[in-house]
Amino acid sequence: MNQPSDDHQPPIPIPWDTLVVASSDGIMLLDPDDRVLMANPAAAQIFGDGLVGSPLASIFPPAMLSPDGVTHIRLGFADFTIRRSPLRDQGSLLMIQAVPQADAEQQRDLHEQKLYDLLMIISSSLDIPTILERVAQHAMELIGADASSIPLYDAERDTISTERLINLPDDPTIRAMHTRSVGLVWDLVDTQRPLMINNYQGEARAIPALVNAGVSALIAAPIAGVDRTLFGVLALYRLGPDRGFTRHDLEQLVVIGRQTGIAIQNARLYEEALREAERRHLLYLASIEIGAALDPENLYHAIHRAAKRLMICDSFTIALYEQERQEIAYVYIADHQGRWPSRQIPIGRGLLGHIIRHGVSLRLLNSDPEIEEIFGAERLHDDADLTRSMLATVLHTGEQIVGAITVQAHGPRAYTSNDLDVLETLASTAAIAVQNARLFARIQEMATTDALTQVPNRRHFFDVATYEIERTDRYKRPLSLIMFDIDSFKAVNDTYGHLAGDEVLREVAQRCCDDLRDIDTVARFGGEEFVALLPETSYEQAILVAQRLRTRICARPVESDAGPITVTISIGADSYDDVFAGSLGDLIDRADQALYVAKNSGRNKVVGFRSLIFGKTASFQASADLKNKAKLL
Repeated sequence: MNQPSDDHQPPIPIPWDTLVVASSDGIMLLDPDDRVLMANPAAAQIFGDGLVGSPLASIFPPAMLSPDGVTHIRLGFADFTIRRSPLRDQGSLLMIQAVPQADAEQQRDLHEQKLYDLLMIISSSLDIPTILERVAQHAMELIGADASSIPLYDAERDTISTERLINLPDDPTIRAMHTRSVGLVWDLVDTQRPLMINNYQGEARAIPALVNAGVSALIAAPIAGVDRTLFGVLALYRLGPDRGFTRHDLEQLVVIGRQTGIAIQNARLYEEALREAERRHLLYLASIEIGAALDPENLYHAIHRAAKRLMICDSFTIALYEQERQEIAYVYIADHQGRWPSRQIPIGRGLLGHIIRHGVSLRLLNSDPEIEEIFGAERLHDDADLTRSMLATVLHTGEQIVGAITVQAHGPRAYTSNDLDVLETLASTAAIAVQNARLFARIQEMATTDALTQVPNRRHFFDVATYEIERTDRYKRPLSLIMFDIDSFKAVNDTYGHLAGDEVLREVAQRCCDDLRDIDTVARFGGEEFVALLPETSYEQAILVAQRLRTRICARPVESDAGPITVTISIGADSYDDVFAGSLGDLIDRADQALYVAKNSGRNKVVGFRSLIFGKTASFQASADLKNKAKLL
C-alpha cells in the first residue's frame, strides 16, 4: 500500500491545552491582537487570575518587552526571563521562566551594591551643586534611563526651575521657572507622590520641548527632607517609542530621591551653620567698630558698613527720634547714588515713623504703592532708588526708643526672617552706640560750650585758636582777632537785675553769631567779655567786621523781662600776619590793649591795635619799614 508523500500530509494540530497546562514555566498563548487566548496555572500564579481575554498591555506595558524577543524583568522580589515566539497562525507564545535563584541573587546583589554606592556618593557631600550633579548622572545609569533632570522647587515664589539636565536639549522652556500651569511635575509638588508616565507624548500637560526631544516615558520622585520639606524633583526619561519604566524602577527612584532630600537638608543645615557663624563673627566685628565710633558721622557709616556685610543693602537709612519736638530726624540716607541730605518729618509720617510709634519690626517681600500706603512709607527724595524688599526695626535701649533703621533691596523677596533677626541684633548694638555718642557729644558740649550763652568757652577758644595759628604759619594766610565787652555791664546788673544781665549776655552772643561767618569762632572769654577769631581775614577787613558788629548790636535794645535794655560794646582788634605775628598770647594781648583804649576813650567804638602804633592814616602794607618798626616795639 502506497503511503502519501510528506508534501501532502496535513499539519498535525498542536495540543496547546496539554502543553500549556503541563508546563512548569508560565505560558500565555496570544492571538494576533495580543489578547490572551490561554494561560497556564504558573502564569496565573505570577500575574494573577483572569488572564484569558485580557489584552497584554493590561498585564504589563508592551514597551517592557525587548524587540529581540527576550526580556529580563523583575516582578516583585523575583527575576524572570520572558521569551516571545511568533506562531504560524499569526499569534504568539509568551514563555515566562524564573531566573535561577543563584543568578537572580547575583544580579540583585550587583544592583543593590550599585544602589548602595550611589547612596553613599550622595551622602558623602555637603555641597548642593555636587549632590545634584552626582544624583542626576548616577540615578540615570543605575535605572537605565536615557536622560535625567532635577527641577528645584522655590516654596516662597511657588515656582520650579530646572538646575540639572542630562541628555536633554538646553531649552529655555525646560530651564525656565515654571508656574502652576506648566508641567505634570506640579502634581508631584502638591502631593509628594511619585509619578510614572509611560505615554508621555499623549499627556495634555506634557512640556512641548520634552515631547520634541523624543521623551516617551518618565518617572519622577520627590526630593524631600525628613520633615517633608520639598526641595525639588528627581526625574528620569526614556527616549524613543515604546519604551517604558517599571514599578520597580520607580521604587528605586523614590529611595534615591528620599536620600537626596536628606543630603540636601544636611547640606543646607551645614551651610546655614557656616552662614550663622560668619554672621556672628561679622556682628562681633561690627560691635567693636560701632562701639568705638563716638563721632555721629563715623558711627552712622560704621552701622551702614556692617549692614552691607550682613545682607543685601541697596538702600540704608538711620532715623533718630526727637521726642520733645515729636519729630524724626533722618540723619543718614544712602543708596548706590551716594548720600542724600538729612531731613526731619513729623512722627506721624513715613515708614520709620510707623516703626517707632508702634515699636515693631517689619519685613516686606514685595512692596507696592498700596502696601507702602498702609505703613505710611514715602520716598524721602524724588530721585532715590526704587526698592521692592525692605526690613525695618527699632533702635531702643530697654524701654527707651532711640530711633529706627531700615535696609532695602531693589528686587522682591530679598530678605528672610533670619535677615530680620540679624538686623534686630545689629540694631541693639547700634542703639547703645547712638546713645553713647549722644552722651559723649553732650559731655563734649558741656566741656567746650559756655552754659549761659551757648557759644564756645575760653578753653575751646584756645584749642581752635592754636589750630588756626598753626594753619596760618603753614599756609601764610591772614588771621584776625577781635575782642569786645559790653559797656557798663555792671550798671545793667545793678539797674535791671542779674537775670536781665544774663538775657543781655545771651542776646549779644546770638547777634554776634548771626552776624559772623560759619568759619568764624565766637567765644565767651570771661564775664561780659567776648572774642571772635576770623580766619582768612586781613587787618583792614577785621576793622570793617568789628564796625559792622558794633553797629548791629547797638542798633536795637535787648528785650528782657525787666524791659528793653540799650546795649553798646567796645571792640579791640588786631591780626596775625607778616606785620605782627608772635604767639597766640601776643595776638590776644594786642587786641586786649586796643579794647582797653576803646573803653577808656568813650566806649561804643572800635580800636585797631595798629592805629595805636602807626596812626589812623597809616598804611598797613607788609613793607620792610613797618616790619622793622614792629620789631622794635
